[in-house]
Amino acid sequence: MAFRILYDPASDLSTVSISSRSDGSNHPDDNAVKASVGKVWRTDGDQAEWIKFDLNDTTKKVDCVSILAHNLTAAATVTFEGNASDSWGSPTVDETLAVTTDSDGSVIDRITHYFTQATLRYWRVVIDDPDNPDTHIQVGRIMFGEYYDTTRDITADLRVETLDPSEGEKAPGTVHDITEKAAFRRIRTSFAFVSQTETDKWAAIFKRIGNNDPALICWDTTRATKDSAYVYMITPLNLAHQFSFFYDIAAIVWEEKTR
Repeated sequence: MAFRILYDPASDLSTVSISSRSDGSNHPDDNAVKASVGKVWRTDGDQAEWIKFDLNDTTKKVDCVSILAHNLTAAATVTFEGNASDSWGSPTVDETLAVTTDSDGSVIDRITHYFTQATLRYWRVVIDDPDNPDTHIQVGRIMFGEYYDTTRDITADLRVETLDPSEGEKAPGTVHDITEKAAFRRIRTSFAFVSQTETDKWAAIFKRIGNNDPALICWDTTRATKDSAYVYMITPLNLAHQFSFFYDIAAIVWEEKTR
């Protein structure tokens, strides 16, 4: 099974200038690149809203985008555009992003999309969702950039478990006094480190993100939205480096960030 990771996103460059059609009071557009998905960008309306990124750097490649912790409806129209200039009549990249639902028809609050690589200065997300009951658009995180596709597929020992951190007492025969918290996934991925090129790349990834910086991972590109997650690596950094140094079978564990 293929494995992709976006760990050094163009959207997070220190040189990026961000603007938008609107950003509601106390929810500015630069929240879209904050590590916490709880710090949201919120618009004033729900039609023809956009957020634009000027990279001020034409050397950064882009071939994937993810929109996380959004409030979109299944009927929303979402596009991701890229162009060499700040002109949007006919952008070089014009990708339609699908809003995905689960088996019960509920909207999955993330979108992950891959496309043909381009190196352009300007990028923007355009959203039209006139039936949104909130009457505004809300997004917790936008990431885009160049993903890394591992040369060795992950092994069959892939594990994805959902955990519920809600707190409270569950006493028999009583109404449960529970403080609900967002469920999150823990993803265990295993790799065979057998190539010097591969070990060097993973060493660079470990150095870049450590255990404190988020990344976007996808373990099945045929279901990119469903089988992707905005995560931290929770495998201790020294252990991860030890795996790659000894060309071993590495079990790297990731934990989904929902706040």
